[in-house]
Amino acid sequence: MEEPYRFTPQLALRVAIVGVVAVALFGEVRNGARRWINLGFTTVQPSEIMKIAVPLVLAWYFHRHQEGIELRDYAVAAVLLCVVGFFYLGAFSSFSSIIQLRAPAAVRGRVMSLLMVVLGLLYPVGSIVQGRLADHFGLRVVTAGSGAAMLAVLAVLAVVALRTPAPRGAPGQRVTGADGSA
Repeated sequence: MEEPYRFTPQLALRVAIVGVVAVALFGEVRNGARRWINLGFTTVQPSEIMKIAVPLVLAWYFHRHQEGIELRDYAVAAVLLCVVGFFYLGAFSSFSSIIQLRAPAAVRGRVMSLLMVVLGLLYPVGSIVQGRLADHFGLRVVTAGSGAAMLAVLAVLAVVALRTPAPRGAPGQRVTGADGSA
């Protein structure tokens, strides 16, 4: 029986590895960290692709070798999932840092609390909703639809960000006093 999705995990992993190497070679530095690749119309953080690629490859591997899986295979999977968790924590800490840098000091605590509540609600609810949708429409359709929805949201946010003027004192903007002095 032919495996209809056999190239997706391998391709995702290859793209992620190339992306991580590309960041090391010519990545863009933001807030003191080299994590982004500038594609001209958007920027990409390859560690995000890696967080998707590693579980896909593990699922593909275990499906393909389900008859001869040994304890060593589970150990390798556990290590790789820890790597994914490490990248997730790196991305999460980056998002938290960006929010803390961008939010006004008077409401920073409230903004961070809101972030934690939203994340705490969206993860379990999203998992339940996507699971039910995958049972009905199939995993491939739901995954592709979720990716398309995320790209649409990011595109709208990019357009809004481009149209919004930079706040006073934003990175790269020189702040001067009322008399014009620095």
